[in-house]
Amino acid sequence: MNAKPETLGTSKTRCACHAYEIESWIGEVPEDGDPNDYVQYEGTGCTQYTERIFAPGHDAKLKSLLIKAGAAGLEVVLHDGGVNSHASAEHFAKGLGFEHQVLAGIKRALAKEMARAEKKSAKAQKAMAAQTSKEIAKRAAADAKIKKAQAAAKQSRAPRTQQQQVAEKALETPPYTIKVGRWTYQAVIDQKGNATYQTSGGQTKTVKKSGYKLVPETA
Repeated sequence: MNAKPETLGTSKTRCACHAYEIESWIGEVPEDGDPNDYVQYEGTGCTQYTERIFAPGHDAKLKSLLIKAGAAGLEVVLHDGGVNSHASAEHFAKGLGFEHQVLAGIKRALAKEMARAEKKSAKAQKAMAAQTSKEIAKRAAADAKIKKAQAAAKQSRAPRTQQQQVAEKALETPPYTIKVGRWTYQAVIDQKGNATYQTSGGQTKTVKKSGYKLVPETA
């Protein structure tokens, strides 16, 4: 069904695109509610008059409106002589003679919307994977910290080596016999395990615990 253009004088009529609007609803209408309070319309906003059916370029404006309605799955209402006719965008496009263009436009719009949805989903999945990876790393760090603490606690309970015992008692019961290279010396060992001794030439030297061997006392 086509809109009957409003006439202006004898030569021009209202552009036909003004008569078509997308109809959408804001929630459900309650039993005692006024439907007019819950419905909204979107049209081309056209106010032009023309000697033809459409003002220049306004057939394209109407096609865009119908494509938008079709892609959103909304009905279109045609205001014609005080009567409102409701139908799909495809129905009105067919009656206006540009069904092919409108259907192709709806298909493109739906494809773009699907691509946007897929991109948004992929972004959300990537963010979720990153968050999961972060949580895994955080748990791994926490587990490593616990294991380190457990190892330290176990080490504190482990029997001390002879050299550790010597280092702890060094200041109380010097000297000790150590071996540096092929030579043995009487040395004082501090709590860090460093041994201080005198060479046969009278020089005083200090060697770290990794630089000497402790000679066990014989009974």
